Amino acid sequence: MREMKAKLEDVARLAGVSAMTVSLCMRGDHGEGRMSDATRQRILDAVQELGYKPNVHARGLRLGRSNVIALYAGHGYLNVRSAYFAEIVSGIQEGCHIARKDLLLQGAFHTAASCDLLPELLNGRVDGLLVDMLPNDPLRPRLVEANLPAIAISNEMEGIPSIVVDDDAGGEMIARHLFEVGHRKVAYVIDEFEPLSGLNRRLSFLRVAGALGMKTTIISQERSDDWWVWIDETVRSGVTAFACWNDAYARDVLAHLLDMGIDVPGQVAVTGFDGCPVTCIEKYALTTVLAPWYAVAKTAVLNLSARLAGEDVPPKVVYPVRFVKGDTT
Repeated sequence: MREMKAKLEDVARLAGVSAMTVSLCMRGDHGEGRMSDATRQRILDAVQELGYKPNVHARGLRLGRSNVIALYAGHGYLNVRSAYFAEIVSGIQEGCHIARKDLLLQGAFHTAASCDLLPELLNGRVDGLLVDMLPNDPLRPRLVEANLPAIAISNEMEGIPSIVVDDDAGGEMIARHLFEVGHRKVAYVIDEFEPLSGLNRRLSFLRVAGALGMKTTIISQERSDDWWVWIDETVRSGVTAFACWNDAYARDVLAHLLDMGIDVPGQVAVTGFDGCPVTCIEKYALTTVLAPWYAVAKTAVLNLSARLAGEDVPPKVVYPVRFVKGDTT
């Protein structure tokens, strides 16, 4: 009968520690500075007794580096057909080319909890992590606790150096523009699971719109819902502009308005946020806020590479945004 190979969980059980602690110990530095000498020795003794062999590349074991960084998208699968994610991935690839790193794409799926990814990320397969996730993702505190080098993209993460854009300025730009072109009653469309970047845009918009005397209705809508119904109800209520938290939502609202025979921007205006280039020629160019996501992602890789080299990086980098007047206002 073939002998069963020892698993990481077997080592953890014998050493009396968690699987995460074993993973830390199995890194090239044996978890130096992150556990006591006694704990480390118990794990190493258990490894020897069980004959446990981590499934990592020989070079990674020898050097303590895999030369691989991962991108974790906490929104589910990473849809590179999205203009936003296309810019993010393109910028990351450019950064990896400069830093000479390989890239692993990692996602959280409905069948698995994000924390289930942690042992895989700590077992030496990757040196560091780029994250684009919601602030309440349970993986965030675990990453901070494990001290895995990470950089957050788009949404600022407490305890993790972050590269973001000026969401506050963008929200203000949209509010002032809609006021200047005559809108006084607007709807602000957000995602059901609002990320921190979206929250910052919304709060800035509301602050400025309120100061200017504009009335704003907040609409939290799943993109799979019946948009026809709530768009029709919103327009009938007297709303003359839809300010959407990103371009994807703005394009959906625009398409439904046009299908309903509503004149854009004559009757109703639409604005977005992101300004990512699209591959098709659009009949209506969105009025939006241009955020330099390519540069954000590229910088994130370079900062992560610097962290891996032992260099200090700023806790937060904020890229400026630019207002772009399109055909929809």
